[in-house]
Amino acid sequence: MAGGGVRGWLPDVAVVLWRRMLSALGDVNNIQDPTLHGQVMDYLVQLTQTLIKIRLNQGVSGDNQATPPAPELIPPLTVIAPWCFKAIQLPSQYEVGKLAAYRLICLLTVQPQDINLPKQHLTLFYRAVHSGIVSNDNKVLHVLVKYTGPRLFSLNLPGSSLLILDYIHAANVILSSQDIEAPRTEAVSIIGSLLSLPATTIKLPVLQPTATDIVTMTCPDAKEHIITILLKSCRREPTGIARCIALSSIAMFIYRELCYKNQHSRIPEAVTVLLLALKASHATVAQVACDSLLLLCDKADILLELYPNVPCKIIQILSETLGYMSTRERRGPLTISMLFCLGEWAMHLGPSVLLRVFQEKPLLMTLFTVLDNIVQDKIDKDAPQTNKNRR
Repeated sequence: MAGGGVRGWLPDVAVVLWRRMLSALGDVNNIQDPTLHGQVMDYLVQLTQTLIKIRLNQGVSGDNQATPPAPELIPPLTVIAPWCFKAIQLPSQYEVGKLAAYRLICLLTVQPQDINLPKQHLTLFYRAVHSGIVSNDNKVLHVLVKYTGPRLFSLNLPGSSLLILDYIHAANVILSSQDIEAPRTEAVSIIGSLLSLPATTIKLPVLQPTATDIVTMTCPDAKEHIITILLKSCRREPTGIARCIALSSIAMFIYRELCYKNQHSRIPEAVTVLLLALKASHATVAQVACDSLLLLCDKADILLELYPNVPCKIIQILSETLGYMSTRERRGPLTISMLFCLGEWAMHLGPSVLLRVFQEKPLLMTLFTVLDNIVQDKIDKDAPQTNKNRR
């Protein structure tokens, strides 16, 4: 096929044949029927996923005992990228094909690359993402958030910080809606991952998410926007997984600020949100909140120094939550986790703090009262009223 005299089915022959068959399609964006165009783009999605699997398996040996050397030939993942960038510019009747093209662009960009992506590809990708987010098309927005996810910013692609404000806006739109089918988990994950970016990123230019044209600006309040969205998700998020991710992200925010002894104004509110989540009707959400509070034990001394009332509040709410639990609830693993968390906080704070009077009662008395009630299988008399407010 390539003009040589060697006979047989060789790898080079397979590659040439595959490229020629793919090129025989011509420009798929010239297909007039939107249905056929959508089917072709869906096939290209499947083809790309197959190529990605092939590349991932090239790093696995037959006996799985050693790492094979880097392959000389790798699947050409970006060979169809020009079709995708052209497809997203088609009219609205090609919606199925356009959504598949957006998905392909995201898949091609966030995959680990053996060779750095060309600058032209990244430029077109950033423009496509920005245009898709500001287009007010929820379907496009959902595809972009779902198939880029938090991985986009972890790749440290050149210029990716331009999209920070776009993704904050996109995540806020998704999490503010009541659409359960939306990629809420990915949206919260993106917001949580942005909290880990260096503080210097607030000085970098970002694309303005309300302008259809390319307009850059700085956003020194980006971190505050992220925290506000996360706190809102911790309180009102209807899906369990997304709410758990939001709680974990808030816990990491508190821990990080305490590590640097930053007296951030939102820390007391964030701790309160974790405490309220202990009373959630979803057991996994309550468990994540409990584990997050247990994590903060490591910084109990700093928390006590910067916010003297917050540790006392943690002891108080943990005790109240345990006291309000029914006999059936106390038999579950969540009770054990809460008791362990309460014990750890008590040990970290020490007698000097536990002997303080908080809400007209010494903390030590509150702690021993709830432990005695659990041993004797007593339930706080206000339990029915409190349990009604659980979410």
